[in-house]
Amino acid sequence: MNQESVVVNLKIYNRSFKLKVAANDEANVRSRAQDCNDKIEEFKKAFPGRDIQDYLSMFIIQMMDKKGEMNQKKSESEFLETLQEMNALFDND
Repeated sequence: MNQESVVVNLKIYNRSFKLKVAANDEANVRSRAQDCNDKIEEFKKAFPGRDIQDYLSMFIIQMMDKKGEMNQKKSESEFLETLQEMNALFDND
């Protein structure tokens, strides 16, 4: 049985992103987008004068570090599969 999906428009910093997500994951995805924006604001206060690429890079490095800690036992193929699933969320229309 296919799960119903919805298209969600998210704003990360000042950029909009359209994602296709499972309907029951919409609130969680919106919450994660807000967490991302909150973290970027923290970085802006801690490291003023940087550009958005710097803040996004800091965020990505921090999230990847946390992901690595949580999934140390995950194999590389499982990790790549997860990335492919995440990539499929992006609506390329």
